[in-house]
Amino acid sequence: MTTSTTTLDGNGSTRVLSITGEIAVTLQGLTLQNGDAGTENGGCLYIDRSTVTLNDMQITGCQAEHGGGVRVGSTLILNAGTVISGNIAAGNGGGILVNGAPTATVVIQGGEVLSNTAVNGGGVAVLGSGNVLTMTSGAISYNVAQGVDSADDTGGDGLGGGIYNT
Repeated sequence: MTTSTTTLDGNGSTRVLSITGEIAVTLQGLTLQNGDAGTENGGCLYIDRSTVTLNDMQITGCQAEHGGGVRVGSTLILNAGTVISGNIAAGNGGGILVNGAPTATVVIQGGEVLSNTAVNGGGVAVLGSGNVLTMTSGAISYNVAQGVDSADDTGGDGLGGGIYNT
């Protein structure tokens, strides 16, 4: 687990960080926490049209409609020492939502996606053709796909506690 020295905190009222545009960014040694994107995607981190590399990062305690921790609409690389944990999505992708137009890619090479919760894809949700998750090392563990609860029992069981791929 990483030893982050700088914390960016959304205080439960806003997304912590958005990275958009045709740029390449490397983030290192940060904690992104307590973001809330409300009915939007990406509670802690929103990525679109960018290549983002995370080294020795913590992304924790965030929530959103989809992609409680991170919404990826382009490219995310999770390196060793990066942990995405304790995030919640009301829909898909408690830890990470991979949903680009037309494509998005997440590469996990040593990072961990742990203890996140969503209706489907507690850890990672990969939605739509052309979107890709590649994992060479690391862990996707202890995530929960809780399904939908409803008073009339029409809800269903959640799909993909670790990974949900459509």
